[in-house]
Amino acid sequence: MLFARLTLFLSVQTSKILGMKAYFHEEDKHIDPIDYMTFNSLMGSCDFTPEEINDPDKFNSVFHFLLDLNHKAPNFVQSYEYALGMLTQFEPSDETEALKIDLQNRKIKACEFIAQQDDLFKKKVVWGCLENRPIIRGLMLKADKLWEAGQLKEAHELFSKIYKTNPDDNIGARYSIKATKEGMSHAEFEARFVYHEGYESFYKGEEIWKWFEGK
Repeated sequence: MLFARLTLFLSVQTSKILGMKAYFHEEDKHIDPIDYMTFNSLMGSCDFTPEEINDPDKFNSVFHFLLDLNHKAPNFVQSYEYALGMLTQFEPSDETEALKIDLQNRKIKACEFIAQQDDLFKKKVVWGCLENRPIIRGLMLKADKLWEAGQLKEAHELFSKIYKTNPDDNIGARYSIKATKEGMSHAEFEARFVYHEGYESFYKGEEIWKWFEGK
């Protein structure tokens, strides 16, 4: 906890030095207070890892609560993140794939709304603030989708805007900036520099660093 507070303090001080206003997302502004209490109670009851709930009845109850919340509070981004995580526990099917795409698209729409409303791209988005992270991940998802669709110019511009909000680059936007500038396809980048464990993705540390540094 002390380390987290120190990191947050240093991030704020850095943003002051750079002349950028620090951004802290107020997620509770986008959801009814009673729903927010229920959300935090449910997530707290499973240590904020609902995808690991073993009881089928509780799993389904939490999952459907999140799906309902997506519609009741469409700009509450956390609900999409948890619902997408839980969706990975289902057997793949056309139905789950369609739901995944729908959730991703609505998550992106919410993140774009928040970015515009809060003038996010002119601020320092503090990674130490946990509420900020889903916003950045949602915008990265939009940039990745542009990249996958072959819209390299648009993807490059969005990756660059994301990077400027977080010069520490906790999410690794610098790699995507370099790749899209070089004209590399998303498929090639994934094949060369990314590996997957379950539903999570990770960079191949040594390979991507050598490429990034031009070694």
